[in-house]
Amino acid sequence: MRLVLLAALAVAQHPRRGGRKRGRPPPDGRAKADFNPSWRRGETSNVYASTSAGVKLKSVDAVTRSMSWNEERHCARADESAPRESSGAQRFVVALAYDTPDPIPTLAVINSTATHCGDPSQLEFAVITTRGRRLLDLLRSPAVAARLPPGLGARVRVCDGFSQMLLERPALRALHDLRNASDRTTVSRVRRRELLSPFNFAAFYLPHVLDARRILYLDTDTLVKADVLRGLADLDMGRHAVAAVEDCSQRLLKYINFQLLERTLERHDIGELSRARFFGAGARVHNGTCVFNRGVVLFDPRRWRELGLTRTIEELVSAYVKSHARLWRGGVSQPPFLLALGGRYAKLPLEWNVRGLGRVDMSYVEYEANARGSAAQGDALARHVYRVGVFKKKFHPFVAPLAAAAKVLHFTGELKPWRIGADAARDWRSRGVAMTPSGHVSGDCRLDPNAARMKRELFVCPHARGCGDAYFANYTSTTEIFSSGCFARFSLCSSHTAPGGAEACAAVWLSYVAPEARTAWAAMERDLDGGGGAAR
Repeated sequence: MRLVLLAALAVAQHPRRGGRKRGRPPPDGRAKADFNPSWRRGETSNVYASTSAGVKLKSVDAVTRSMSWNEERHCARADESAPRESSGAQRFVVALAYDTPDPIPTLAVINSTATHCGDPSQLEFAVITTRGRRLLDLLRSPAVAARLPPGLGARVRVCDGFSQMLLERPALRALHDLRNASDRTTVSRVRRRELLSPFNFAAFYLPHVLDARRILYLDTDTLVKADVLRGLADLDMGRHAVAAVEDCSQRLLKYINFQLLERTLERHDIGELSRARFFGAGARVHNGTCVFNRGVVLFDPRRWRELGLTRTIEELVSAYVKSHARLWRGGVSQPPFLLALGGRYAKLPLEWNVRGLGRVDMSYVEYEANARGSAAQGDALARHVYRVGVFKKKFHPFVAPLAAAAKVLHFTGELKPWRIGADAARDWRSRGVAMTPSGHVSGDCRLDPNAARMKRELFVCPHARGCGDAYFANYTSTTEIFSSGCFARFSLCSSHTAPGGAEACAAVWLSYVAPEARTAWAAMERDLDGGGGAAR
């Protein structure tokens, strides 16, 4: 009797000795008819459920196995009558991620993408956000839905819960804790504290949670002008995990502290990155390597997981935290992406990411390339460009001669189109934009036609205080000039249809946001301000 009791106690203390671990299928792959493993119950990702079916669980990568986020559990469709289930691993997903309060930029991306898609039924959207209710309310508004492509709501998923999952990653948790660092030197190296948010890394985890054949990740300040399915769904990416647009106007040296990187790699590899990859005669990536912008990226999710790129990025982030934020500069999430993918990505044509829209000025090199090019679009834009800035070293406004042929416009500048009035954007020849010292739009004004525009007085509104030669010694940037009393001109895009071949880039963006949407969002903002719903 005593031996029986001891045996029972041993089984209770060590359940694996007494049978299979709970929730796992038997070794021969057979299961009971009502067997419901944990990953089917919404505890792990759809990718895990798909890739682990019929294979050994250890063959699924560790990051995917650890993802505690599931589409069915955390996402809601804009059309509440649509089924919650995903469409399967063969789908093409356009993904966005943002944690800002305003849903209008995301609406513009969704509407422009769906409008240009030849077969919208084959397209799905996944929006990862911390304020999903706002976007859902906007998409479900009858007045807004009536101005969107038919059936769009059934193809848009709005998802939450991502922040909690990201904070479970040790590297991102350590990065998040830098915001509370007592070391003033470390704090000073990251001037924009929001860059330390783990949410900025959301795109790198999408291949582990979205079950899809291709994922097109877009920043919310983009605008799509082409059929992404026709152009990208069947793109041959070779053996690359991502495709992006190369940008040789910037080099890796701008972002990476290569001296510190070399010392770090001499001690140990970072993920699968070794010293030989960056230094020495056979280096494939170096300080002169062109960068690429992560605002428009096409993912091959399966290949991304095979290469373990998320793990590599996490180890780079850990190295950055240990370096007290000295390993790279000019951002927090872009540099590790460049290091992990440098020299091994498929290159998309330039028109898939026409950047710089919304900037207030251009350098001389950009002026030569953009405004004085031989193309007719460059000639049409050049007549609107003037020298500005301290010692007139800059050119204003920013012009985009490739915009007429662009497939994706990218508003990376300070003059965000959702902060600009539609009437002012249409009347861009006679109206200007007022800016705050931090570079945000604070209003617009009809420009003084008598202002000496070819002189340092630039562009002013009637009765505005001057901003001529006497003040220039105090300015160090064009943004400071335009926030001092001068008014910035709208960035200009080439056009095949607009008079004179040019139009305000903001007007192009605003054409995809119906007035009803801006009115509905303004009403929501009033309700949020009055009802304490800031967290929605």
